[in-house]
Amino acid sequence: MANWDGSCAGIEGGENIKFDTLITDKEEGARIRETQMVVDDEGMSSSNNYSAPRPVQQQQQRRHVDTSTPPFANVESVQPNSPAESADLKIGDQIVRFGNVSRVDDFKTIGTIVQDAADRNSAIKILVVRDRSRNVRVELELRPREWAGRGNSGAYITPIIT
Repeated sequence: MANWDGSCAGIEGGENIKFDTLITDKEEGARIRETQMVVDDEGMSSSNNYSAPRPVQQQQQRRHVDTSTPPFANVESVQPNSPAESADLKIGDQIVRFGNVSRVDDFKTIGTIVQDAADRNSAIKILVVRDRSRNVRVELELRPREWAGRGNSGAYITPIIT
C-alpha cells in the first residue's frame, strides 16, 4: 500500500522505500529492512527506555527495477501448491521478463527455459507488472520442478498480442 508521498505503508522502514524501485521478493524485502533501519547507538532513550529504529544510509545499493520495458505476457492461472504459487506469481500479473525473454517474439522459448531450469534445479528470475495503474513491478524467482500438477511451473501464461 502506498502512502500519499509514494512511500510504502505497512512495512518497517517504508518511509525510505519508494514504489519505483521496490522489489518485493521475500529475501530482498528482508535485505531492505536490515539495511534501512538501525537502533540508536545507545540502544535506549532516557524518556521511555526504548528508542525507535531510525533510518540510516543504505549500505548496499538498491537494484533498479526496469520501469520502461512493456510486458509481453499475461498470467492467466496459477495452480494451488505449485512452484508458481510458491514464487508468488499471481493471476493478472503481466510478465516483462521471464529469464532472458522480454519480447513476445521469443514467447515459445519459455517452455524450454522452464524445462532446463527444472532439470538443473535452478531458479528463473521473472519481472512482472502487478499494479498497472502505478506501474508497480515485482521481481520474482520461480524454481520449476515436478509437483502433483501438470507441467513444472503450475502457471498458464499467454502472449500479449498488440
